[in-house]
Amino acid sequence: MYYRGSGHTDFIEGIDGNTTWGYLVDSEDEMRKSVRTAFKLGAKNIKILATGGVMSATDQIDDTELSLAKIRVAVEEAHSKHMTVAVHAEGVVYSQCSLSRC
Repeated sequence: MYYRGSGHTDFIEGIDGNTTWGYLVDSEDEMRKSVRTAFKLGAKNIKILATGGVMSATDQIDDTELSLAKIRVAVEEAHSKHMTVAVHAEGVVYSQCSLSRC
């Protein structure tokens, strides 16, 4: 999963406190690098968290988690590696963007 810092999935778990569910990205370059890293580790698909979530205690359902530019980079990079892309989007703008490929 790809998301910005302080988003609804920004947490660490595991006994060692080093296990995360994905990649925190704060720029287009970080997004590109994290998709490439996931590919090198064997990922076949990626999930982008574009908006806040229903069960989140820290953000609203339609809060922006990633910019459209970061989403475009993620999709372009993933597709260049023949990976599939899923998008978590709760608001109208990002849901429409995800369906239309921005």
